[in-house]
Amino acid sequence: MTITLAQNGSCGLNTAEPAPLSMAALEPLRTATIQQVVRLVAGIRHRWTMGYLVRLSNHRLQDIGFERDWDGSLIQADNGRAAGRLD
Repeated sequence: MTITLAQNGSCGLNTAEPAPLSMAALEPLRTATIQQVVRLVAGIRHRWTMGYLVRLSNHRLQDIGFERDWDGSLIQADNGRAAGRLD
């Protein structure tokens, strides 16, 4: 007999295994984890894509619908239409 078992037995502690959690109880945790992973992957892909676009020339950026702002950042070209307006 081990010391731990002897101590647990003498203290009257219950050494039975805890009841297993049902899948329904774990579903909200699983859903939240998946949502966070999806957001993380989307953020990484966005950062990688923007890093790729920054290296392109101004002419190539205009071909795909972007332009450089005065400070060098990329903005989406509006093609002469007001932003947020549906024609």
